[in-house]
Amino acid sequence: MIHWSLLFYLSILLSGSLAYSSKPTPPNEQLSVWARLSTIGSKTLLKGLESNDYQVIEDALTQPNITFLLPRDSVLQSAISTGTLNFTRVNETIPQLLRHILPGTYPANSLLNGRQYILTNDSTHLPLAIGPRQQTNNNNNNDNDNDTLLQIDSGVVTANVIIRDIHCSNGIIHLIDQFLIPPMETLSTIETIPELETHEQLMKSLNLTSVVSGPNKTVLAPNDAAWAAANSSTMPYGTLVHNLKYQVIVGIYLSTSLFTSSPDMTITLNTQRRDSSLRFQRAPDNPDQLLVIGKSNSDVARVIRSDIITTQGVVHIVDKVLSADDGILYTSGASDSPNDASSDGGGPLAGVPANNPSDMPQDAFESRGIIVSNFINLTLLISTVLFSLHLL
Repeated sequence: MIHWSLLFYLSILLSGSLAYSSKPTPPNEQLSVWARLSTIGSKTLLKGLESNDYQVIEDALTQPNITFLLPRDSVLQSAISTGTLNFTRVNETIPQLLRHILPGTYPANSLLNGRQYILTNDSTHLPLAIGPRQQTNNNNNNDNDNDTLLQIDSGVVTANVIIRDIHCSNGIIHLIDQFLIPPMETLSTIETIPELETHEQLMKSLNLTSVVSGPNKTVLAPNDAAWAAANSSTMPYGTLVHNLKYQVIVGIYLSTSLFTSSPDMTITLNTQRRDSSLRFQRAPDNPDQLLVIGKSNSDVARVIRSDIITTQGVVHIVDKVLSADDGILYTSGASDSPNDASSDGGGPLAGVPANNPSDMPQDAFESRGIIVSNFINLTLLISTVLFSLHLL
């Protein structure tokens, strides 16, 4: 009798337990971005945000209509180990994390339609460049990865989206493989990119860092391979100076503002090299790749990495050193294209007022200085001759 009574009571307890455990839980899509972090294993981030000092991040992740670019847990751990991310430095970390939050909901398909520049919740007011993976060579292959891999550029960092479209009640999470850092000044940006080491060394050795420093500039920086191919170690001093100035444009021109609607058209912009301009055109063999054309139609560089946004402008990396001086490096004497188109985007056009001495290039001062010096010497010679004749 006791045996059956125990079974009866156990069955009641078991049925109650089953009823409790079968209580419905909200699906992941009904969780906010903040609540979703614990279900996708973002332990490092949640642990770092335990302090009340980070309430602003929790508030930002519960706001409606947001997109969170979430670095995977191992990436956050790596950023902590290198000192890039330090949760004890609250005032520094909050802007870093806010840079990963976009106001607005951006599914992956909408970001793969083309390169876009999207502001974040941080205070830099400098956008992320987001879009399909950039083409880095002139091979026109059938690999569809370029169209399906989503990349995010924040200054010198390029992140790939490795898991897309994690839907939440108030937005979307995209899991990325890099920790985004805010943009730096242009010179610091060039110093940080390994493939621009030669470019950096040349600017510093020639005392020309001011050419890229300062606001409102677009720098077309040749990579190390380009400088090696151009035999930079044997270039005359004047040629190096001219070439470095030739590949800097006044004004901020992101890549989308340099693409023309037709491959047959070009956009022409003046450079910091006196009386010199560069032309931009879509590559005939690959309309998604941007060409930079120098003084000769055969002097052509390809943009192999674009939209490295800095606090002062933007850097595009190219695969060739373009010749600023006719006939020194390559060929010369090309006439302007009849299909030139004026730019309707980016920043102000590069036009240096010739009547303002402070705005004139340094080489203009050098050439004028030689003329003035020669004129003074000639005047002194004539005066000496006339004085001698008078004594006679």
